[in-house]
Amino acid sequence: MASPRPAPDPHVSRPWLSSHAGKNIRRLPEKSMTPFLWRPGHGPDPPALERMQEAFPKPMRLMGEPWFMTENRKMYPELMTTLPKDLSPRDLIKYLDDITSGATSFGSLDGEWAEWFHYLLPRSILRHRLHGVFSDGLEEVLITALVTQYPGHIDGKYPGFDRDILTTLGQWIMAPDLWEGSNIRVGAFLHEIPYENYPWKWYEASSDLSATLFFCWKYLSPQEIDGWLESVFAIKDAHWCAQILVWLLGAQKVLSGEITQPVQFEEIEPNIDWFGSFYLKGHYEGDHRDPVIIPFLPQANIDAFQTALRKHVTEALFFEWLDAIAKVDYLQSELSTLPDSFAAAYLMR
Repeated sequence: MASPRPAPDPHVSRPWLSSHAGKNIRRLPEKSMTPFLWRPGHGPDPPALERMQEAFPKPMRLMGEPWFMTENRKMYPELMTTLPKDLSPRDLIKYLDDITSGATSFGSLDGEWAEWFHYLLPRSILRHRLHGVFSDGLEEVLITALVTQYPGHIDGKYPGFDRDILTTLGQWIMAPDLWEGSNIRVGAFLHEIPYENYPWKWYEASSDLSATLFFCWKYLSPQEIDGWLESVFAIKDAHWCAQILVWLLGAQKVLSGEITQPVQFEEIEPNIDWFGSFYLKGHYEGDHRDPVIIPFLPQANIDAFQTALRKHVTEALFFEWLDAIAKVDYLQSELSTLPDSFAAAYLMR
């Protein structure tokens, strides 16, 4: 993760905020029949989770650590005896982090890590549904691990598998226990994984939100991006609006092509990286001398995203965000001059 940054000066003037204060501003249907939208309370699809669990039973062989330098490689026999729903989030993250690290460093290792990833994926999501745990980084490491398995597009392990991934992992952030109607449940998500002496600040993009936005941007078809983004902007909760503004501001260099891989996201301000994004360098075959570099985002998806932003990011939408943000003192204070920067980047083109 990027190192902590000092908070913006809350006393710096915010002309966009001040000038506007007080104004009122068991088979998948065809893709064309099921638009991918974000709607608060509509989380991972249970039938899709069932299909994935049925398709990916527990592997017959043990999984082990990736960084082994001797004949006595450390193995994880507890994965054979303990169901994922009974594992702690910390342990699940450790196994998934090993899968990610191993795949980016050594390639497939004869499919061992791929087998265990596909087994753990739906069961980790189901564990959240059972325990209501979100802000532990599990979703982020699942997304990172998935990119190492599918750096280009998601192959069809069974008919509709690519859609099942989107309607489960891609909808996790809309789960009912994270929302109170159309407003976020503050503290349940949209904040960084806490660590000592560094509470989450709203002037950086939440790592759980950032990971999920990039996941959908990467794997949706270009034709679906416009409708999905329209649904993102239709959510009017103040904290949500603040975070979307911050994330879009941070994503400018990705949109322009200046930054092309998540490993570079730590260089961006506002911060848009997430747990394990530094692993994603564009090569996943274990060949570090002459690697084949795979773009993180397809160019067609970048183009579709830019077109959708020009359509939906209007001055009226921006002022709606400012109205919402102005009602929450700490959001207005912490965002400081970021709305001005956003306006310069997206409204004065």
